Order: sequence, then C-alpha cells, then structure tokens
Amino acid sequence: MSETKFLGAEAILVYRKHTFRRLLETYLPESVISKALSQYALNDAAHLEDHAIAVVIHADEIIKRFPELQQWRGVILVAALLHDTKCHVNRDKHHILGALAVYREFLCSSPVSRNAFTYDEVTMIEECVLEHRASWKHKRSHSASEAVAAADRGKPDLYGYMRRAVRFRYAQLEQGTVVTEETKRTIITDSITHMREKFGVSGYAWDSMPKYTLLMYEAEIEEMKSAVSYPNSHLVTVALERFDEWVS
Repeated sequence: MSETKFLGAEAILVYRKHTFRRLLETYLPESVISKALSQYALNDAAHLEDHAIAVVIHADEIIKRFPELQQWRGVILVAALLHDTKCHVNRDKHHILGALAVYREFLCSSPVSRNAFTYDEVTMIEECVLEHRASWKHKRSHSASEAVAAADRGKPDLYGYMRRAVRFRYAQLEQGTVVTEETKRTIITDSITHMREKFGVSGYAWDSMPKYTLLMYEAEIEEMKSAVSYPNSHLVTVALERFDEWVS
C-alpha cells in the first residue's frame, strides 16, 4: 500500500519534499541542494522545483527496481537533481551547460560535496546530465545515464503526450480563427498522426527510449502503441471531450 494513499494534496507535497531531501542528504549538503533548486525556480513551468523532486524520487524507485544500479546510487540521485538546472539559460543547450556546471558550480561549492565523489564519479554525473534529454541521439555512456534519462521521462503518459500535441497544433491557428467541431477534429486527427509516427508500433521515439523505461513500463507502452494505431480509437473520443480543457 502506498505510504501517501490517505494523505491530502498538501501533505503529499510535504512528504515528497522530505523524501527528496532525505535521498540527497547522504551525498550533498543542504547548501548545494538549495543552490540547485534556486536554479529550477528560474526555469519554465515544466521544469520547476516539482520536476526536480519528481525526477529524484523516480530515480530512487528505478534504483530499487534494478539492483545493478545500487553501486551508482549517489551518482544517479545527484545527476537527477542537477539535470535541468540550466534550462533557464538556454533550453536547446541546457544539457551541455548543465554538464559543465556539475563540478565547477555545484559540487565544488562545498567542501562536503567537493570530496563526496571520485574523479570518475564526477565524470559519470556530468555524462548523466549531458545525455538525459529525449533528443539525445547517441548511445548513453553507462547504466547510470540510462537510469537518469528514464527518471526524467517518467511513466509513459498517453494523454499527456496527446495534450501536448493538440496544444501545439492549436497554437498554430491564425489569431481570430473560429474553432468549430470540424477544426477540433482536424487538430485531433493531425495530432494522432503525429503520435502514430512517434509512438506507434514502429515509432521513432522508442529508438532513443531509455532502457529502464522500456523494462519498467512494457504494458503502458503496448497500450500507447495500440491507442495511436487506429484512427477511430478511444483516444479520439477522449480528445474531443478534453479539447477545451487541454487548450485553455
């Protein structure tokens, strides 16, 4: 049974923040954790403090699920904290800037964190940050990097991905366009076509999907492939029902 099952939303948030700090305090002093979070506060709405907390907690869940990762526990958790610290500087290059900042801006800022990791472990953390993005086209350097990338992706979310696709196409409409039912259906159809190309049976997204995501969420991935493969699937009905909510 989940430890948060009977907690309210505010209590769950407090619990998650406590869990987040407990996971990191073995490896980093509070000053470094707070310094990283202050960078997240400058990011866009999708990469704020709550994202950092979610990725660190998910990284811990992945480590528990796959024992071979335990030896790199500190590397993975610290990289999960630092992976998006530079989104506010340059979204397209934040993975590069973030990797460069791992030691010179964060780990070296405290005697504790400066001595917490070996040279090789610092290099691994930098590689995890560099390679975490969904757009990363190369083989990741090691299992720790695969774990951080999987933690960042989270659980595959069919309707979350569909919402983003619909919002993107809705935003391309000329200003003043009257959105009719036909307009909505066109946007939804185009969105599903995109989803099929990306998440269908032969979708390109699976080629770069972190291996731990593929291992943990086989059922959800198969459901997603099926849902986007048929033009008259339940996805169309849900998209029509939620259209106004998604684009508001």
